[in-house]
Amino acid sequence: MKKILIVIIAIMMLSTLSGCGKKETEKNADGTETVNNEKLKEDKTLDGLKFSNDSIIFDGSNTQFSSSVKNTTKETKEVTYVKATVVYEDSNKVERAIELLMYFGESIEPGQVRTTTTVVDTDLRKTLKVDYELVK
Repeated sequence: MKKILIVIIAIMMLSTLSGCGKKETEKNADGTETVNNEKLKEDKTLDGLKFSNDSIIFDGSNTQFSSSVKNTTKETKEVTYVKATVVYEDSNKVERAIELLMYFGESIEPGQVRTTTTVVDTDLRKTLKVDYELVK
């Protein structure tokens, strides 16, 4: 019984120390890295528009930031741009922010989903949060 308890405690400690295999970034076959930040998976709703599926792919010098938006209302939404403020940690562990203008189209019909991708020459692998603002 004592041996079983010791084995269970050892497994629990090993799982805690290793983070259960969860990595912040995943290396892809093409040499890029995909960010696996659970905070980015959280949906955000603004004026009936639900933003989701944020993804960040880093190729060593540029970051590809993708986002989808769904019109959850029963009316067409007129949107010129969406400003995404991305808060991230740079290589010196300093918190910084960058604003990305994202274009989803001039109008989004009820239930319609649109996706856009923006490429920037900034390393956003350590993104802490993303806030959205409608620019009409």
